[in-house]
Amino acid sequence: AALAVAGGFLAPFLVAREPGAPAALFAWFAVLNAAVFALAWHRAWGALNALGAVFTFALGIFWGWRWYVPAHFAVAQPFLALYFAFYLGVAILYASRAPLEQRKPVDALIVFGVPVAAFALEAGLVRDLRYGAAYAAAGLAAIYAALFAALRARPEPGFALLSRSFLALAVVFATIAIPFAVDPRWTSAWWALEAAAVYGIGCAQDQKVARRFALALQAAAAIAFVLGGLPRGTMPAFANAS
Repeated sequence: AALAVAGGFLAPFLVAREPGAPAALFAWFAVLNAAVFALAWHRAWGALNALGAVFTFALGIFWGWRWYVPAHFAVAQPFLALYFAFYLGVAILYASRAPLEQRKPVDALIVFGVPVAAFALEAGLVRDLRYGAAYAAAGLAAIYAALFAALRARPEPGFALLSRSFLALAVVFATIAIPFAVDPRWTSAWWALEAAAVYGIGCAQDQKVARRFALALQAAAAIAFVLGGLPRGTMPAFANAS
């Protein structure tokens, strides 16, 4: 199965001398990913899921770097959304079917690697749009927040960890949407408020990871504040208009 998937993804790049129409290439990728999804529907086959995701997004990034032009946006955008939806479904299926005795109900490569690669591709597609990357990050944050709300109460044991992972992704993408939308001074303000809120939750629920994330974000807020410009002249470092 792994050889079949690898051969399927590599075949277009091995036989074509020209990039050709992107619709045909992406439709072929969609067929292969549909096969991976169909297998994931019947069994928790983590290695095959990872192979399909790596080939899909690595070759997608290569194609985008080599041949993408803005005229391809109308074709590339729907297929990118489809691939992301496929592997979002794969992650949920894996958590619902993975043997709990292995204590690995979450496929980390699919859950965390796919959104990072998908966001990188999306940022490339919308680089000519004002606030395009901010809207993309905010959209991903909304998707993961909705999935967290939908899965947190499900009885399947694997969904407990998966829902927490989705919540973490929602927080991360909401965080990185801020600097894409506003200047460094507003970024520092929003990050400082978010860090304080997350640290408070981390203390209330005794979550060390949340507190560490909050402290790192608070440090990033300080860096953003400095990049936004320190008071000049005789103004003091604190207690000034800025």
